[in-house]
Amino acid sequence: MVKVKSGDRLFIGKSIEYFIDTTNELMIQEVMDKPFVKSTTDILNLGHVASNVWTRFNVVSENEREVFLEINAPLIQQLEIFEVKENKVLNLFKGGAGLSFGQRPIHSENWLIDIKLDPGEKTALYIKGQSYYPYQIPIVISSKNKFVEDSKRHYLFWGIYMGVMLFAFIYNFFIYLSIKERSYLYYLIYIVSSMAFYLGLSGFGFWLFWSDSPIFNPMVPIFVSITNCVIILFTFDFLQIDKKQKGLYYTGCIFFVIFVILAIMNLLKMYEIALNLSQLMSLLICFYFITAGFISLKNGVATAKYYVLAWTLFLIMVVVFILTLNNVLPTTFFTTHGIFIGHMTEVALLSFALADKINKLKKENELSQLRVIESLREKEKMQLELNQELEGKVKERTFELEKTITNLKEAQNQLVQAEKMASLGQLTAGIAHEIQNPLNFVNNFADINRELLEDLKNVVKTGNHEEIDDIISNLTDNENKVLHHGGRASSIVKGMLQHSRTRGNNKEKINLNTLCDEYGKLAFAGFKGNDNSLEMNFMTEFDPNVKEMMIYPQDIGRTILNFLNNAFYAATIRYSAEKERGVSNPEKPIVKLSTHMENDRIFISVMDNGQGVPNEIKDKIFQPFFTTKPTGKGTGLGLSLSYDIIHAHGGEILVDSKEGMGTTFTISIPFPQNEKQ
Repeated sequence: MVKVKSGDRLFIGKSIEYFIDTTNELMIQEVMDKPFVKSTTDILNLGHVASNVWTRFNVVSENEREVFLEINAPLIQQLEIFEVKENKVLNLFKGGAGLSFGQRPIHSENWLIDIKLDPGEKTALYIKGQSYYPYQIPIVISSKNKFVEDSKRHYLFWGIYMGVMLFAFIYNFFIYLSIKERSYLYYLIYIVSSMAFYLGLSGFGFWLFWSDSPIFNPMVPIFVSITNCVIILFTFDFLQIDKKQKGLYYTGCIFFVIFVILAIMNLLKMYEIALNLSQLMSLLICFYFITAGFISLKNGVATAKYYVLAWTLFLIMVVVFILTLNNVLPTTFFTTHGIFIGHMTEVALLSFALADKINKLKKENELSQLRVIESLREKEKMQLELNQELEGKVKERTFELEKTITNLKEAQNQLVQAEKMASLGQLTAGIAHEIQNPLNFVNNFADINRELLEDLKNVVKTGNHEEIDDIISNLTDNENKVLHHGGRASSIVKGMLQHSRTRGNNKEKINLNTLCDEYGKLAFAGFKGNDNSLEMNFMTEFDPNVKEMMIYPQDIGRTILNFLNNAFYAATIRYSAEKERGVSNPEKPIVKLSTHMENDRIFISVMDNGQGVPNEIKDKIFQPFFTTKPTGKGTGLGLSLSYDIIHAHGGEILVDSKEGMGTTFTISIPFPQNEKQ
């Protein structure tokens, strides 16, 4: 008999009787006559029972008109409550964790029934229950005022619990976003999975989160496995446990595999075995975590002290909770909420542990940065000294470089002059023969005139005027011939002097046709003078539209002369080679010098029918000292200097060559815009 008065909150385990219906088919009327067994503990604990369990007790209200029946077993699968009064059976409630939350008469995390009684009235209550889990059911009878008072304290505690957990999650979530530390990720998953388990275990999860999905209730124990798997990974990372610490590492791996298997067993509805093993493994793994913490402390992981404290306190609270369920400890607010207090404390201490780890890492980073700064300062000092030393060396090297550049410029000028002299020397031998012919004529006619003058003296004495006129006429003709051949020699010498003269600082306005004609004749004279027996077909074709333009005439003339000399050489070499090979009717050497104007550009082309330039050396022909001629036949500077001269005029040199067919070098010079008429 349970007597309730104002201010009472009674755990009525010792006042109830129970009966196990192994058939799972008996109705309330049939059960009432069955032999019930008296409970001897404050909390009914029958272990795992697959059958329906009936409990009954009588309630008498001494001075209350309303009392509350509270059954603290949120995960019980099926639950029916009957009231028997004056031999009448009234079904007060039918529900369970397998049914929708909305069927409950009073919304609460536990099973709550409001029973109306008159003072002194007696009623009998029958409870039919079935659970997948051990049948441990605290049954509480409370007066209304005590129920309201305890509910306030109870919900205040849960508000604090969820507030602490939510704060811990949000705070550490933002830290994780900042530092991306893997320990924080494991810790955040641990908070979520452990909260899911404890909210499901307490009934708040079903009430607040999945009230319309009772299918999730049997899955609550799976979160035990998830939580332990995640905290194992957290422990590995936080305590720096790796394969080098074989004992701790592989023991943790074994626990990890076991919890994965337990999760699978729960999914397969092997609840009894899975739950018993989960309780055992959860207890053992607490000892593993504490042991790992002490070993890490010994190994120098200073932050492990918070870790050890967290798991030690949590283990104590777990033991208190288990002892309370098994009626070893009295049922109080602290003992019934101990596991949640332990969890809240553990989460807070692990957060402190992470913060301590980050602070230590921060200090280590600061020390490392200080060392880096000192190192940088030292390097900066060394750099300054090195810079000063380098500045001295740079000044010294700059002086040497300037001196070298001056020497190079002098050498360049000497090379240019040497190339001019070399090309002049190539002309000299041939031109000497070419000059010799007019000089011979001059000498011959001078001798003839001298003889005619002697004859004239004698004829004057005779007074033969007709003969005198004949002699004077012959003298005049001979003098004209002397002037002609002397002018020819003078023209050749003038061209050579023009070629050898150093370039002035100013450009001159020159007709390129005239310049090409002069240097063409000079080059051809030199070629013919070298070997008059060689046949050479030298042609010119000048565009009358070519205008006068400002150029350095000696430089452009030198370039034309260089291209013509190369063309004469290439054409004659091919002709000679074909004759030596016995080719019948070899093609005679041909060189053509031409000009034309197109799109405000003047083109000067030198074409020959020599062997052509091989493709593999086309990119090299303008390099200094590169030559295909035999030793002594060329300096290798002609084309290089020509390239620089034309580029100095803003122009370019185009090469069109086919092996065995000949080569055409084309000088392209833009006509200055300010010179257009």
